Amino acid sequence: MAPAEPRPLRLAFAWAALGRHTVPLLRAWRAEHPGIPVQVRRADDPEGPLRLAQRHLAPGRADAGS
Repeated sequence: MAPAEPRPLRLAFAWAALGRHTVPLLRAWRAEHPGIPVQVRRADDPEGPLRLAQRHLAPGRADAGS
């Protein structure tokens, strides 16, 4: 039996939740966890996929003014 592939980290986000931090975050994830893929999906209501267990993480903006 072949070893199971790692399950991806499933990330949902609103259109600008991470802003300029998106690319550095994904690069850091891939560098630190090369064997675990990440799936990024845009959602109008990022909390919805969390409630339905379709995503693991849905970052939000702490300060919309920055």
